[in-house]
Amino acid sequence: MSEKKQLLCMRVMLALFIVISVVIALDPPAFIAQLMGISWGALAGAFLAPFLYGLYWKGVTKAGVWASYICGVGITVANMFFKFIESPINAGALAMIAGLIVTPLVSLITPKADKKMVEDITSMEEDFAKWYTDIVKKAELIEYTSVKGCMVIRPYAYAIWENIQRILDGMFKETGHENVCMPMFIPESLLQKEKDHVEGFAPEVAWVTHGGSEKLEERLCVRPTSETLFCEHYANIIHSHRDLPKLYNQWVSVVRWEKTTRPFLRSREFLWQEGHTIHATAEEAIMSLSF
Repeated sequence: MSEKKQLLCMRVMLALFIVISVVIALDPPAFIAQLMGISWGALAGAFLAPFLYGLYWKGVTKAGVWASYICGVGITVANMFFKFIESPINAGALAMIAGLIVTPLVSLITPKADKKMVEDITSMEEDFAKWYTDIVKKAELIEYTSVKGCMVIRPYAYAIWENIQRILDGMFKETGHENVCMPMFIPESLLQKEKDHVEGFAPEVAWVTHGGSEKLEERLCVRPTSETLFCEHYANIIHSHRDLPKLYNQWVSVVRWEKTTRPFLRSREFLWQEGHTIHATAEEAIMSLSF
């Protein structure tokens, strides 16, 4: 059956249901009215008291709620068999009143469940930062390592990253971007060519000073970001406007020597995506941002 036919059938059935409901409501058979009364009595008796007390009183316990359920449904069902109240609606009213009485009484004599559902997770109100860290560890998203500020990204967390990467990578490639991978190490002299850019990273840069046991002639920066490397690479491969545009993207990790770290928010090594493009005109560059 086509979608149009399915939709037509659903509309016809809905219209038929509405017509039948209206006809029954205008002259309801006795059993319909009785059934509605029983249903109302059971629902009101079971749920009204926990709902009302739950809105305005924090002392409601699980046992009090269950007492209301049992009392409300029990009175309504008992009345179906023993007919101690003629009207199902009046029986429902009795069930509702019973629930309003039973719920607070049982709640007062039963212990309230501890709000803290998991003992080894710090309360958010007590220490928000510790709560966040406990959550990501309890969810098995990360594990700390022997290097302060660095973490193991565990399978659940890495799967999230893979999904993000897969979706974005597809979007980038649809617009003609290509993936590359720049080196992890940047010579200090190259970094200094972009002093204004590097100034903000300077306190967080990690430096390599030795290769094995030998001191390096020039310090190497462990990649905090790759702008300088992209610029050097483009200068080497672009010789005329015919080489343009270049639409490059990379998925790597970067290092920033943060003093205060927090999983996923601020860590010394973290997963990273950056794109760098170069165009013949400013208009073309602006257009590339509209994907």
